[in-house]
Amino acid sequence: MGLAWATLFASSLGAQLPQQASFIPAPSGLPQQSRLLPAPPRPPSFADQIAANAFSHLILPSSILGYFSLAYIARMTRSFMIDQLSQEYVTAARIKGNSYWGAVWRHAFPNILVPLITVVGLSYASLLEGAVLTETVFAWPGLGLYLTNSLQNADMNAVLGATIIVGSIFVGLNLLSDLLYQMLDPRTRAMVRR
Repeated sequence: MGLAWATLFASSLGAQLPQQASFIPAPSGLPQQSRLLPAPPRPPSFADQIAANAFSHLILPSSILGYFSLAYIARMTRSFMIDQLSQEYVTAARIKGNSYWGAVWRHAFPNILVPLITVVGLSYASLLEGAVLTETVFAWPGLGLYLTNSLQNADMNAVLGATIIVGSIFVGLNLLSDLLYQMLDPRTRAMVRR
């Protein structure tokens, strides 16, 4: 009762209530009474919870999947680059006065982009195969864990559906790499026009 009178007296003098406070009715049995309590803390939003938990739980699975792909892409890039750096046009570019890195980035690297796109597309598609084991080990819900659970439960409709999805992704990535070939290599554009 005293708190209610103090609040009424302070408000008549023009005092401001704290912004974190709200009026909550008192328990039943005491009509016309209320007490001043701080507002409950705002619960974290769903997006905040996802961002905080998902990132910390993605570190190990993504590093395991990325480590294999990174090694494969780096090895293939190195072999493509060694092959191109031994070509005569790179030697001619060096003789004309280009620096070593200028010859690598301006002359050799554009010529390895077409086979490198194939390697990156196939390695991304192989991540789907590796994700089956990785998602099972780390209990991360995804297509791989769904496929594993469906196989264990002998749910063939789900297995066929997941297989069709993975196959569609393979076909889509191959189509995307073919379209990127036309953008990067003018010789393929000339073949399409004929």
